[in-house]
Amino acid sequence: MALIASAPKIPLGLLAALCLAAAPLRADPLVYVAIGTHSEDPGNADTGAALSSNLGLYGNFRHGIYLLAERMNSLGIPWNCQNDWNFLEGCRQWEIDNPQTFPDDTGGLNMIRWLRQVRGVEIDAHSHEGFGYNYADVAWLLRTQFGVPACPAR
Repeated sequence: MALIASAPKIPLGLLAALCLAAAPLRADPLVYVAIGTHSEDPGNADTGAALSSNLGLYGNFRHGIYLLAERMNSLGIPWNCQNDWNFLEGCRQWEIDNPQTFPDDTGGLNMIRWLRQVRGVEIDAHSHEGFGYNYADVAWLLRTQFGVPACPAR
């Protein structure tokens, strides 16, 4: 206690000035950005019908995700994409079980694998616990159908 009591007092303004002088000054402030999104189940007005039963709707949804991935990559912004069962079942139906051709080039990978392996997007489960799917079911789809580990390394 005697050491603390006898320590010299530094005025707050001087301490702030010393900290500022020690920090490298930049002309532009540095801003860190990360984006997180999630897809919805068919009960949401933005998604509409089940994507596994509507190729056109799935293709449009997939194209939007592709464009977002390309944009995030070009800007160097990390992206966490949380998928509900609806998109995953659509991807399984139209890219694995009954492969279709889409205009966006993913090098032969389905959209989930392309996002993760090529664009480095973090992929996580998302669920509204509706339509018979809970979080565990969605995580199971990601792990068994798309090779996404149960607990991604961070």
